[in-house]
Amino acid sequence: KDARAGAQALLALGAKRVKEALPAYLAGLQRDEWQMRAAAARAIRDLAGPIPDPPQAGQPAKPWIPADFPSAAVLGPLADSLEISEGRERGDIIQALERITKQTYGNDPAAWRKLAAGTPPESIRAVPTHPPYVCGVPVYGRKVVVVLDISTCTDDIHPFEEVQRLKEVCAVPGARSVPWMKLRTTKQFMGAHVRRMINDLPKKGAKFEVIAVYQKAEPLFGKLTPSNAGTKRQASRFIDEIAVQGGPNHYEGLNGALDISGTKESVAWSLGPDEIIMLTCAIPWAPRDPNAIVGQEEVGRIISLKGRMRMVPITTIGVGPHPWGMMQQISNLTGGTYVGLAE
Repeated sequence: KDARAGAQALLALGAKRVKEALPAYLAGLQRDEWQMRAAAARAIRDLAGPIPDPPQAGQPAKPWIPADFPSAAVLGPLADSLEISEGRERGDIIQALERITKQTYGNDPAAWRKLAAGTPPESIRAVPTHPPYVCGVPVYGRKVVVVLDISTCTDDIHPFEEVQRLKEVCAVPGARSVPWMKLRTTKQFMGAHVRRMINDLPKKGAKFEVIAVYQKAEPLFGKLTPSNAGTKRQASRFIDEIAVQGGPNHYEGLNGALDISGTKESVAWSLGPDEIIMLTCAIPWAPRDPNAIVGQEEVGRIISLKGRMRMVPITTIGVGPHPWGMMQQISNLTGGTYVGLAE
């Protein structure tokens, strides 16, 4: 009955690949709490094990999933859960379906239902609904907080010297690319991706916030705010006009993102964000605050634990030099995605 404890139990059982917990995984997929559906999907994906390495020359390929994996029992419930889900949990469910089946139908519940019913994959024509993207990562969240580094390193020339590479990192699946022609600095590059993602958020049912981080954290609205034409314009101006400053204080920015709707755990669980995205090009730093939490290991541990306990995936995107170890830890432990764009 305690959804917060139940979600952690599902994650733990999945990490240990406990097959006997299958009834609990399937029950979790049908729970009202999006966090429980996300945890159940992650557990089922973990139950399938890691993606096998490509075979060496002359060696047979390893099985995609274990021979005793209960594919028939989980595909239907996963497809059903995808259909009732509206927020970030869709990403976890889709990842589980793709890991099990090796198919890439994306956000198309009807295609996944057909596959679960036994339709041959080659007979299924998927027509997925594309979500917003940031640096190629799908953003399924309906309560999204962006933590955007505006420290001095963002005033440097971005690392994508070759035009073709710049085009690649500005591509958006299923849609026009982020405008790349006039991007010169790292701030312009990261800001263009964030503006595009915000502009592509649904006009109905989505909320967002942008927190600029330097030696402190500066939120745009101070709360999760409905996505509409007016708030999107405000975000665009904020990203363009805020001045580059010293820092960044990653801990304050990420902690503020997790607590954007309140510090009390029950409030954060029900009203807080369902997805956080951080873009940075610098190590944690707060030059004017001697008591700031800026150790990479410390920031990684604290934020990873808090995000994981609240079931909030944190996607981290590093452009140029960045604290890749800290960022990988945060994304891996919270269920987010790490993107390293060093060059």
